[in-house]
Amino acid sequence: MAEDMNPGIKLAAEITILIETGKLELALSKCNDLFDLPNQIRARWDSDLTVESKNRWLAAHEQLDSMHKVLSKSVHSELDQKELNALRRSCMRVRTTFAEDYGSAQRLLDGVRSLLPYRRSCD
Repeated sequence: MAEDMNPGIKLAAEITILIETGKLELALSKCNDLFDLPNQIRARWDSDLTVESKNRWLAAHEQLDSMHKVLSKSVHSELDQKELNALRRSCMRVRTTFAEDYGSAQRLLDGVRSLLPYRRSCD
């Protein structure tokens, strides 16, 4: 699961930087790239996700949808400060969802690895 989230963490970080630097068209492009990933994660890992996690992924998709609408608007008109602030908050929520669930998946994977028999390499 963690490997599915890793690209999302990177894209969400890129979107944050692009928004901060005013490169909103590029941010829109990256938002398009990230848009379906929360739903793909929910669909692929449905049986392994808690209800809370499923809800976070649904909220992340909704945040991306909101970001996409605002960024699409920015192509045709300048955003005001309120819209930019809302865009930043949405971006951080998405990024946090990816980071938190990535950490949970890694912790689970570390626990599984600790149960595996010790292997020594043969020299």
